[in-house]
Amino acid sequence: MRPRLALDPASLAHRLALQQPVETTDAQGGLDVTWVTVANIWCALRPVRLTEETRAHQQIEDIFHDITCRFRTDIESGWRFALDGRTFTILSVHDPDERRAYLVCRTRSEGR
Repeated sequence: MRPRLALDPASLAHRLALQQPVETTDAQGGLDVTWVTVANIWCALRPVRLTEETRAHQQIEDIFHDITCRFRTDIESGWRFALDGRTFTILSVHDPDERRAYLVCRTRSEGR
């Protein structure tokens, strides 16, 4: 028997926009990506790790979060969550106890 994910429902305290990328062709034959909000859902947001590196002579921080939400079948890697001008790109999605109660999404956001 697998242990249940111990999660207090009150920890789902952040209302995040779940966004899906939509590609359209532009007048030059290239692709434009726009983000469409699929749903606004309550989530738990937990920072996991911070990495720092230099890109183009600038110090860039990547912040990894685990975002937990109630189980849904429509969340995919490559989508993102948005909150107050920040975006969290979904790297992986998994059902931690395989009971279809919650999903944990590992995400990456760029530091400010």
